[in-house]
Amino acid sequence: FYFMPADCLSRIKMPVVSKTPLHEEVSGSSLFAFGSTNLSMEGIEQVTKLAERLKTLPLEGKHVVITGHTDRIGNPFKNQQLSMARAESVKSMLIQNGIPGSVIETRGMGDTMPRVSCPGKTSPAVIDCLAPNRRMVLDVTDTNSGK
Repeated sequence: FYFMPADCLSRIKMPVVSKTPLHEEVSGSSLFAFGSTNLSMEGIEQVTKLAERLKTLPLEGKHVVITGHTDRIGNPFKNQQLSMARAESVKSMLIQNGIPGSVIETRGMGDTMPRVSCPGKTSPAVIDCLAPNRRMVLDVTDTNSGK
């Protein structure tokens, strides 16, 4: 097979892929007490700092997506509700700190996207092991990116 002219591949206009202006992942344990939807004092500080960083970005044409995750402990339906309620708590704090609510979307993933797998029944050791699964992810994407 031959490509003509020899440099034809270099002439192709590649689509411009925009990078996510912000991707932040925060431990759920630092934001919330175990099983709680109320932000801790440390959580309030962290979300306030996130809001300040968001204010430095041009948010026009952007979409702020807050996704909550839990560990496997407990009822899967309750975990989904907990992850959504935590994402809503973060959204509320961002709005209080001047981020327009119209650009924020919340998602609750429950225990469907674990980072680690820790065998065994509920115990302090298993709860500690599952900590990476309890997290909050904040992404800023282009409105037209389809994400």
